[in-house]
Amino acid sequence: MGLLDRLAGLTLGTAHPTATCCWCQSALVVGEMSGRRAWFCPIHAARQGAEALTVTPKDPDHARLLGVNVGTPVCLNVPLPSQVQFAEATAKNVLWGGHAGPGKSHGVRWWLYNRSLSVPGHEALLLRENFDQLEKTHLRAMAAELPMILGPRHARLVDRVAYFPEGSVIDCGHMADAASVSRYLSTNYGAIVPEEASVYPVDPEGLTPLAELSTRARVEYVDRQGRPVGPRFMPVSNPGGPSAGWLLDMFIDHRPDTDRYPMLKTKYDPSQWVYLPAKLRDNAYMGASYEDTLAVLSSWRYQQLAEGDWRVFSGQFFSKWHEARHVKDLDVPPGVAWYMSMDWGSNQPGCVGWYAILSDGRFYRRSEYKFQGEDVAEVAKAIKRREKDLGITQVQGRVADPAIWIKDGKTKATKSVGESIAETFRLQGIVLRPANNDRFNGWARCLQVLRTAPDGDPWFMVHPDCRYFIRTVSAARSDPGDPDDVNTVGDDHALDEWRYFVMSRPAPRALPVEDTPPVPGSIRWLRAQTTTNSGILAVR
Repeated sequence: MGLLDRLAGLTLGTAHPTATCCWCQSALVVGEMSGRRAWFCPIHAARQGAEALTVTPKDPDHARLLGVNVGTPVCLNVPLPSQVQFAEATAKNVLWGGHAGPGKSHGVRWWLYNRSLSVPGHEALLLRENFDQLEKTHLRAMAAELPMILGPRHARLVDRVAYFPEGSVIDCGHMADAASVSRYLSTNYGAIVPEEASVYPVDPEGLTPLAELSTRARVEYVDRQGRPVGPRFMPVSNPGGPSAGWLLDMFIDHRPDTDRYPMLKTKYDPSQWVYLPAKLRDNAYMGASYEDTLAVLSSWRYQQLAEGDWRVFSGQFFSKWHEARHVKDLDVPPGVAWYMSMDWGSNQPGCVGWYAILSDGRFYRRSEYKFQGEDVAEVAKAIKRREKDLGITQVQGRVADPAIWIKDGKTKATKSVGESIAETFRLQGIVLRPANNDRFNGWARCLQVLRTAPDGDPWFMVHPDCRYFIRTVSAARSDPGDPDDVNTVGDDHALDEWRYFVMSRPAPRALPVEDTPPVPGSIRWLRAQTTTNSGILAVR
């Protein structure tokens, strides 16, 4: 049964039982436009009408296909409010994603039709994750829709390219492998729409093709009314997949990885990277039982599709990590014990972390320093500089990867042995001791400190400035061959450094009941301030 058939028996103005407007949350109602029954927002119907696609057949074949007389306008599509929101977005880069089922695929395809018809010579690129999905989701629909839009005589879909009057085209492709992006780098587009963008495969260095693909949306046009039409990079996706982290950084958190993309330190404009959350209730045409069908999915996949959670994924090693709970900007009071740990890197990244042991026993990662391609002297100077900035006058202990005690430089002729990296650090005034490198027990201890203490806060907390650690712990996956180990294919240097520190300290113990006043800056002190200020009796 088609959309018109399902709506035909409903009285105009009938409210939908669950679907609402993304702007005002009003229930969508049945309306009609040029013979098309559709779901409208009672307040913003005019905005939907402005983005609707209406055609007027000029030849008998086209009119016959549409079931009207020649010259009679026919509305072929009225976008839902959420689809209009996508079409109205003015930022160059827009991510539309979240829940499964809000009508994203249908919405982007008809948005491209409108753009191709209104902008002469416009070139667009529509992508799916593989050819099979491209065929099932778009090519079959295009084969049926283009004759209705252009007329049977003028509709052309040849070799996955849709042709429109006045030279506009929609190239349809896929990203089945990371190298696929090279097929599209020789052409510049006015609009690029990568659908299911999060599942696009990354290269061996962990870089997503979406980054380079976004640079190919750079052609500016003028529409029929003489108005400028800027380029658009419009990924559409549910959460989950290798490229989800990049989408999360760029569009949602607005914290790009400037280590991998250093030019973004000065070039990134968050106002041009917009996220439009897609909700299941946006789509009045989706069956009421659709959400129930998702119940058979695993917990992490259900969170992705039914709840739009971008921070969970299959094989997530630190599933107890939640940025909202573990990341806090806390004042570190004077007199706390400070510790430092380091994972050395030369060609690969290295990482240094500084930890304060708070008075309530918690571990607080206050700062970090990521380095790559630097010698020992440079790293040692950076460590001293950071500790001065933090006001650290004494470090109780410094641990590092045991591998840096391995001596090199031995020759057969002299049998001499050069100094180790650890010895070079000692000569620079940084005295280290070998960390416990037991991965099995180390990861178990890391998971242990992520748990919740009796007072409701985690045993381990992180300062917001530690972006390298936050990004790494969020993305860590289990090793396919050993679920109790972190997959070393990804960037795990900050995690190794964290594990060295955790293994160097006793596990946090249950908080004792204290009769003494809390130390200013501690979790207990902050909790007391909050509860006292709100008029609630503070609980020790």
